[in-house]
Amino acid sequence: MRHPTPAELLELHFGELSGERGVACRAHAGACAVCAAALADLQWTEAALAELPADAPPADGLERVLARIETVRPA
Repeated sequence: MRHPTPAELLELHFGELSGERGVACRAHAGACAVCAAALADLQWTEAALAELPADAPPADGLERVLARIETVRPA
Protein backbone atom coordinates (compact mmCIF):
# COMPACT_ATOMS: atom_id res chain seq x y z
CA MET A 1 0.00 0.00 0.00
CA ARG A 2 1.17 3.51 -0.73
CA HIS A 3 1.68 5.99 2.07
CA PRO A 4 -1.38 8.12 2.83
CA THR A 5 -1.12 11.68 1.60
CA PRO A 6 -0.74 14.45 4.19
CA ALA A 7 -4.39 15.36 3.56
CA GLU A 8 -5.45 11.76 4.20
CA LEU A 9 -3.46 11.69 7.44
CA LEU A 10 -5.21 14.87 8.55
CA GLU A 11 -8.60 13.38 7.68
CA LEU A 12 -7.65 10.19 9.52
CA HIS A 13 -6.57 12.17 12.59
CA PHE A 14 -9.85 14.07 12.68
CA GLY A 15 -11.94 10.95 12.02
CA GLU A 16 -13.08 12.16 8.61
CA LEU A 17 -11.54 9.44 6.43
CA SER A 18 -14.06 6.66 5.99
CA GLY A 19 -14.69 3.69 3.76
CA GLU A 20 -12.06 1.41 2.31
CA ARG A 21 -9.48 4.18 2.16
CA GLY A 22 -9.96 4.95 5.84
CA VAL A 23 -9.53 1.29 6.79
CA ALA A 24 -6.45 0.99 4.58
CA CYS A 25 -4.85 4.18 5.95
CA ARG A 26 -5.49 3.14 9.56
CA ALA A 27 -3.92 -0.26 8.90
CA HIS A 28 -0.96 1.32 7.11
CA ALA A 29 -0.36 3.86 9.90
CA GLY A 30 -0.44 1.04 12.44
CA ALA A 31 2.44 -0.69 10.68
CA CYS A 32 4.41 2.28 9.29
CA ALA A 33 6.69 4.18 11.67
CA VAL A 34 6.77 7.25 9.39
CA CYS A 35 2.98 7.59 9.19
CA ALA A 36 2.55 6.75 12.88
CA ALA A 37 5.03 9.52 13.73
CA ALA A 38 3.13 11.98 11.52
CA LEU A 39 -0.10 11.11 13.34
CA ALA A 40 1.66 11.48 16.71
CA ASP A 41 2.88 14.92 15.62
CA LEU A 42 -0.70 15.89 14.76
CA GLN A 43 -1.91 14.72 18.17
CA TRP A 44 0.86 16.66 19.91
CA THR A 45 0.13 19.80 17.89
CA GLU A 46 -3.59 19.62 18.61
CA ALA A 47 -2.93 19.16 22.34
CA ALA A 48 -0.46 22.06 22.37
CA LEU A 49 -2.93 24.33 20.57
CA ALA A 50 -5.68 23.38 23.03
CA GLU A 51 -3.54 24.72 25.87
CA LEU A 52 -3.21 28.18 24.34
CA PRO A 53 -5.40 30.99 25.65
CA ALA A 54 -8.71 31.41 23.87
CA ASP A 55 -7.89 34.96 22.79
CA ALA A 56 -8.97 36.10 19.35
CA PRO A 57 -6.32 35.47 16.70
CA PRO A 58 -4.48 38.48 15.31
CA ALA A 59 -6.18 40.17 12.37
CA ASP A 60 -3.26 39.33 10.08
CA GLY A 61 -2.81 35.80 11.42
CA LEU A 62 -3.89 33.94 8.29
CA GLU A 63 -1.72 36.09 6.04
CA ARG A 64 1.29 35.47 8.32
CA VAL A 65 0.74 31.72 8.30
CA LEU A 66 0.34 31.60 4.51
CA ALA A 67 3.48 33.72 4.07
CA ARG A 68 5.41 31.33 6.32
CA ILE A 69 4.17 28.33 4.37
CA GLU A 70 5.45 29.90 1.17
CA THR A 71 8.94 30.26 2.68
CA VAL A 72 9.19 26.57 3.61
CA ARG A 73 7.30 24.98 0.71
CA PRO A 74 9.55 22.72 -1.37
CA ALA A 75 10.21 23.85 -4.91
